[in-house]
Formats: sequence, structure tokens, C-alpha cells
Amino acid sequence: MTAVNKNPPLNKPENILSSWIALEVLQPAVFRRPEELAFNQDRNLIVKLPDKVADWNDVSLKPKKYYNVYYHLILGTLDFKQSMEALSRAYSDKRAERPAAFGDAIIASIVLDDRGRFVWSGQDPVAISSFAWGLNFALQGDLLKLGDWEGASQKVAGKIAEFFDDKRNKNGEPLAIVRSDVDEAYNLLINELKIPPHLGKK
Repeated sequence: MTAVNKNPPLNKPENILSSWIALEVLQPAVFRRPEELAFNQDRNLIVKLPDKVADWNDVSLKPKKYYNVYYHLILGTLDFKQSMEALSRAYSDKRAERPAAFGDAIIASIVLDDRGRFVWSGQDPVAISSFAWGLNFALQGDLLKLGDWEGASQKVAGKIAEFFDDKRNKNGEPLAIVRSDVDEAYNLLINELKIPPHLGKK
């Protein structure tokens, strides 16, 4: 005799939509080596963030003719394996063979000019990872909250943009971003996104 599930999942439109949104939001950008983030795998675009403003003179790249140099600076990552293990525990994933999880997932990034200054370059200067934003809600079992992704993430991006836009000299000119600035922004992100500290990596 086959046991019957008295409480089968309901195929209601809102449940299906919620599941689809959760899958979309919880799709991280994962990498194993920093070089994988470089455009066309050009390792020259991976630079060590200077500790001092003046050090940007040593890492800035000369652009090709008719081109400008911009940097995408990563503001922190998540340990993807540990993050997926936390999600598996939260949702009682007891499969013997789970999908492999490895590498780091980006939390957020910003755009800098060729001198390491935060600039509005005709595009959104701050990008927040949907995975990093939605992780806490998923861990808390609040998948419906993931539907607020677009508007809520823009508020977080706005706070990060304001933080970096305030880095100016006494004449109001933007200063080059240095390691201590990124450390502060990382802590701000961890607090805003409510990311468990043991999952984050500077």
C-alpha cells in the first residue's frame, strides 16, 4: 500500500511565481580565480588595490586610442560552498549527491576611472549581487521577500554610491579609492544585507 501525502504542494500561481523569482535571484556570479573576472581574460586588468591614493599612479593602465580605462572593483565576496551548505541546512536538503559548490560569489562591485576615482560613467556605478542580497531572506525562509529585489537592491546601491561619492578633497574633487575605503564599504554591505559574517570575505 502506497502512503499518500495529505499535504501536497499547492500549484498555485503565486507559489510558482515565488519559486521562479527565488531561482532567478539566487543565481550568483561565481569565480575561483580573480583572473576569471577580467574582460577577455586579460590579466593586466586585475590590479592590487593600493593602500595609498598616490599608488594609483603605478597601477593605472594606458588606454588604447579612442578608449578610456575603467576598473570594476569587487567590494567583497561570499564563500559559495559555505553559503550553499547553509541553504541546504535551512531547507533540509538530504540528497546523497548535491550539486557541486565551489569558489567565491561576488557581493557587490563599483566602477572606478583610470585613477581609481569613483565616477558616474554613464552607467550604474554600483552593482549589488542578487544572490548576496537575497541570501539572508532565503536563510530565514522568507522567499516571498525576494520579489522585492529590484527596488530594495537599488536602495542599498544608493547607500554605497553615496559612501564613495563622499570621498572628496577640500575642493570637492573625487579622491582615489584605497583599501581602507573598501573595508568600510564591505562592513556597510554586510550590515545592510544582513549577511552572516562567517560567510563573507574581504
